[in-house]
Amino acid sequence: MIHKYLINPFYVVLMKRGARPLSVAFQKNNLCVWALVDENEDDVEHKFFTYSTGEDIPLPQLEATFMGTAFLDDMVFHVFYKGEV
Repeated sequence: MIHKYLINPFYVVLMKRGARPLSVAFQKNNLCVWALVDENEDDVEHKFFTYSTGEDIPLPQLEATFMGTAFLDDMVFHVFYKGEV
């Protein structure tokens, strides 16, 4: 089943264990991630990072998986998924 989650300001999202993030986008000014989940699994924290175009990215974050680019008006955010915390 695919669920939608809001990516909060701390970039930690409570999703099901083993969730597979599929895409990111803004919806009604909220940055969201859609993920394929098994509803029988427990909730665990998943870590995301966002960077704007031209912003320095710390080397440890480069090991995260690129999820996509999300646009909000003139702002552009590049979203990375680090995995379960």
